[in-house]
Parts: sequence; structure tokens; C-alpha cells
Amino acid sequence: MSNWTLSSRYSLPVEDSLTTAVALEIRGLRNSRRMTQPELAERTGISLSTIKRIEAATTDIDVRQISLITDVLQIEVAELFRRAALIAAK
Repeated sequence: MSNWTLSSRYSLPVEDSLTTAVALEIRGLRNSRRMTQPELAERTGISLSTIKRIEAATTDIDVRQISLITDVLQIEVAELFRRAALIAAK
């Protein structure tokens, strides 16, 4: 049985190890681009408090947020998940 759930918001559940890995990968990509959380928030239009919760894996992240973040970080959504899956598998 898969750990994935499909809600009306199309989000990844917080307790999922993949969600934690996505959060770590987002933080790592942001840092590698020498971007602050406030800069990412401004460029995505996502509130700073939500960016902080996403990177801390304490909130669900929805498809729209993933799309906005990957656009700003210049990475394909599939590549973000591929990298996150490698982290989650460890």
C-alpha cells in the first residue's frame, strides 16, 4: 500500500518521508542558489511563514506551491521528486 494520499488539495501528507525529503531538497536547492527564505517567498508569492513550514516539513505542500517553487529554483518537478526519492530511500 502506498504512503501517498490524494486530498482535494492534491498535497503530500506531512508525515510522509517523501514530504520530508522534498522539504530538505527545496532547502538545499534554495541555499545552493544563495537565496534566502524571504527571497523565495517574494519570488513565489508564497508567504514567508508557509515557506518556513514547507522547508521544516511541518505543513502539507500542494501542487501549486511545488510548481511555483520549482519554477523559481529552476528545476523540473520530476527532478525535484527524483532527488527527494533518493533521500527518502536512505
